[in-house]
Amino acid sequence: MKDSKEFWNKQASKFSVDESKELDMCFEAAYSYFEQNMKILDFGCGTGISTRKASKKVSNVLGIDYSNEMIELARKATPNDEKIEYKVATIHDKSLNSESYDMVLAFNVLHLVDDPQVALKRIHTLLKPGGLLISSTPCLGEKTDLLDSHLKYLS
Repeated sequence: MKDSKEFWNKQASKFSVDESKELDMCFEAAYSYFEQNMKILDFGCGTGISTRKASKKVSNVLGIDYSNEMIELARKATPNDEKIEYKVATIHDKSLNSESYDMVLAFNVLHLVDDPQVALKRIHTLLKPGGLLISSTPCLGEKTDLLDSHLKYLS
């Protein structure tokens, strides 16, 4: 991922800030796990679509992405929503405190990180005891072991 930040910044303008049917299906399956008092981290939030969807059901959502252009689009699409904060950051950002989140969302991002197992370990440290990871991730090529990684590190 280290060489792709420039790529994602250039691609940002091609991404929509509008909701997608694919994400709607993910959220329909996930909504039963949301509670109003939850604090959620949206890892790889892109233009903030999932961040905005989650904010309708919980008290606080922090959307992070390492593309400053994606974060800028997310902020523009979410004016004046006190439940949402966006930050240019990676999952390894030191300002993300251990055991701070009731849930981590990781939609369409785990297949893009350099080492998914390291990212999953970090997510595990960020979750409060009993916290949940909700992810929808394409499993491509040699990264087909991601599901096993989810289960190993987050069970």
